[in-house]
Amino acid sequence: MSSAKDILIRDHLNPILAEAGFRRKNLVWNRLAGDFVHVIDIQQTRWKKDEVDSTFTLNVALTERHVFELSTGHELPAVVKEVDCALRRRIGALMGLNDHWWDLRPNTASAISLEVVECVRKYALPFFAEGSSLEALEMQLRDEFRGGLNRALSGLYLAITAHLLGKDAESEHILTEVAADFPAWAGRANEVRARVPSRLAGSERGS
Repeated sequence: MSSAKDILIRDHLNPILAEAGFRRKNLVWNRLAGDFVHVIDIQQTRWKKDEVDSTFTLNVALTERHVFELSTGHELPAVVKEVDCALRRRIGALMGLNDHWWDLRPNTASAISLEVVECVRKYALPFFAEGSSLEALEMQLRDEFRGGLNRALSGLYLAITAHLLGKDAESEHILTEVAADFPAWAGRANEVRARVPSRLAGSERGS
């Protein structure tokens, strides 16, 4: 007999994501779209043995290869985690809600799974389609830098994205602003600043 977790992941969520080009590892799905990586993962409060009161939501995120490499100093890994992405959303936010969690129970697993799949189709996949350009990423990050919850990190991503769009003066200004407004992030801003010209130099040598 299939468990509630199997009904959700194996029978419903994984098939639609596989059809859309995602590959799964545990509770994380990745899809490559040019230099962009799309990420969906299940965030759970717990999976109880009896599967009663198992509560979960979906995280939806994307990043771009060079943004990742310049922000971390590492190459893109085989599996990108949601927490390492430049743009991150809870599915509830995409639905226009403050947050949204599902209770997974054996007697409601099929109905809940169908609802989750519909949310992926209606909200997650369009999020990826609309956000997978440097221009779109820059616009979203600009909003987050001015009024988001983690302005310092959004600022670093914004500075890198601006650099990739050829806006080097603006990129430098943003890094300076991050270092001044968030002293704990000054070291990280300097690390990013150091990586940007080294990448430019590498491009010039290869041209």
